Amino acid sequence: MTAMKNVVYIALGSNLGNRSKNLAAAIDSMPPHVLVKDCSPVYETPAWGYTSQPAFLNQVCKVETYLQPYELLAYLKKIEHELG
Repeated sequence: MTAMKNVVYIALGSNLGNRSKNLAAAIDSMPPHVLVKDCSPVYETPAWGYTSQPAFLNQVCKVETYLQPYELLAYLKKIEHELG
């Protein structure tokens, strides 16, 4: 039995440093375990909750992965940590 490929939508956001570069680096870091199939346009949104911080650039990507939910979360957290 082969593993089932999962289609997942991942929300990305950055509000520090070069925000555009941060989004691109996150997307570029996802393969090989997460294959990016499509991404939304980038939107700038104000900070919510704790509003004394810079505005965010946000984007959503449609991806495919064989990772299960907790594996995917750990993988994405690792990328986030590596990118700072």
